Amino acid sequence: MSSIVEVKTKDKTYKIEVAPKETQTIAKWRGAINICHTLNINGHNDWILPLPEEFMAISQDDSFRDARYWTADTYGTCLATYVVFENGKPVEKRYDSDREIYSVRAIRIIKDEQNSN
Repeated sequence: MSSIVEVKTKDKTYKIEVAPKETQTIAKWRGAINICHTLNINGHNDWILPLPEEFMAISQDDSFRDARYWTADTYGTCLATYVVFENGKPVEKRYDSDREIYSVRAIRIIKDEQNSN
């Protein structure tokens, strides 16, 4: 079952839907992007990797503490950001996006139906 989470950044507040844990898999970073783009859950096919701040919002759930997770954030041409838990808190790190295999958990931005003209 997917869940809805509110994300608060310094610039805005918005809601995201987190794909069900059953859809979680592992992949290299480029594979993770492709996995998200091919997901179709409940008729929605606009799934993406979360940004680090989005992952921080969804990681309050203990089910995220067992792995390293790719995010959509990149640095240069071959480094991508992943989130890992250290001392119970999520921490961002960067690593070779073409070599490492980490967990993939997709999200989608929930658009405000009243303002999506």
